[in-house]
Amino acid sequence: MSSAWNPVTGTTAPIYVPASDSPKTVELGKSYFWLQIKAAQAYFADDSFFRQYFGFSLDKIKNIVVTSKITLDTAALMEAAHGLKHVRELKRGVPELLGLSPNLINLTPAIMTSASVSLEMLVDTENQLAKLAGMINSDSLFTPLSLSPGTLAVAKAISTLAQKTIQAFIPPNEQKPILQFEGNFNFAGGAAPEGYYVILGTRDASAPLPPPAAKLEVQGNALLIDGQPANRLSYVILELRTAPARTRAAGAGSPWEAKLSEAEREAQLVGEDPFADDDRRRTTWERVITLLREASILLSADPNYLPDEATHICRACYEQCKQALVNSQRAIEKQFAAPWVPDEAQSRAALHIPESIDLTAELEAYQRDTDWVEKHVAQLNVW
Repeated sequence: MSSAWNPVTGTTAPIYVPASDSPKTVELGKSYFWLQIKAAQAYFADDSFFRQYFGFSLDKIKNIVVTSKITLDTAALMEAAHGLKHVRELKRGVPELLGLSPNLINLTPAIMTSASVSLEMLVDTENQLAKLAGMINSDSLFTPLSLSPGTLAVAKAISTLAQKTIQAFIPPNEQKPILQFEGNFNFAGGAAPEGYYVILGTRDASAPLPPPAAKLEVQGNALLIDGQPANRLSYVILELRTAPARTRAAGAGSPWEAKLSEAEREAQLVGEDPFADDDRRRTTWERVITLLREASILLSADPNYLPDEATHICRACYEQCKQALVNSQRAIEKQFAAPWVPDEAQSRAALHIPESIDLTAELEAYQRDTDWVEKHVAQLNVW
């Protein structure tokens, strides 16, 4: 992350503020992350910058327009995704909290080395974009990024529309930001701990950027600098979070999830049938293995899931299907001597599960991860 280009005015590099006593770190290839806007504020009072920069008074500005640009270092997104985030009336000398929609990047596997975010404040002197404020402020010209092909297609379309809207409604000489808040998150080498990343900005020399030693705190949606509210600065607070899993539940409606559900239904149905003979159970198990193999292929191609979790999900389903067939027979062992059970070695080989793996321990560890996600992430609407 670059350092601030001006010690008095301009914007700072992101300043890290921990959100907990023991923050986790986004691990490349091993965890998921999401990025939100915790809070944002605009404050402008000094007229001199605007006269020098644009040739007109601050009082002429009707609105501030917040634009976004997000880049993921992945082949799936070759260009930055642009968006229009907010239009808000500017009141000179009054701190304006910007009601920005929080999600910038939804829960995404950390398979890229970096993610970059830029939020820019443009001026709207002609009050043109106020006509579109309802549409812009409802995020019709912005979508949170993820690696889902459908989401990326929408993001690319919105990006084109957002750029064309700026070009159509803001004069060319005003299409330059009065403040630009930039954050680059490097996931290689454990360089991105979760928490808050505060970017400060000012155009008022009488309200300069704080010195590097200043203490920043985030309390709710408020920013404190050395214990005092940051009322005379513009700022953006980004919140980076990480999770150990995405969970199977987040894949509801996907083709691979349908295959897994079908395998579970068939195993359960036959497993609970006291009249199912060995041939029917064997045939059902073969069908289950086929469905699991098909699901594994589909899931391994889903860009929303890390390879390790894709493996855990399929193995958990395998174990559940096996138990549905085997355990249900124990209740009727008195009627049937030597009930049929799947060939464990053969079944594992078909699904590429090494015999040396302690499947029970592996799935218990994965269950702890999914339990944590269900408790701390599922309700946050970051999918």
